[in-house]
Amino acid sequence: MSIVELAALGGRANVTVEVAMRHIDDAEAPGIARLAAVEALGKLGTTHAREILHRLSRRTDGIGSAARHILATRSAGTTLTERELEVLDLARHGLTNRDIAERLSLSQHTIARHLVNARAKLGAANRTEAAARLEELEVR
Repeated sequence: MSIVELAALGGRANVTVEVAMRHIDDAEAPGIARLAAVEALGKLGTTHAREILHRLSRRTDGIGSAARHILATRSAGTTLTERELEVLDLARHGLTNRDIAERLSLSQHTIARHLVNARAKLGAANRTEAAARLEELEVR
């Protein structure tokens, strides 16, 4: 298992993006690790990850080719921000808005707003349905 895959398992989108970018930018890293990092960004599917993929797709090397392939084969769909993804993931693990707010050092109002935005993007009626849709997206 690569360090990028390990970062992705942690469920923190911002950490996954950071680790992936460090691998992509490291000319000393093995090519397979760099391509795995691009793939991790594609699987992440957040708004920020897609923006990075668009930027990488302008490259003329294998990284650019991989980014173009990911962008062409994966529908844009409705992408969640890293924070929406993080909040929804914590909610699906049973944390209340108050628990999530304390863990992330945010207000309960901000947590509620992130959940509303995530539900709207996923077309979910409630947080349970949004969590189920998130799991469906992760399986693909």
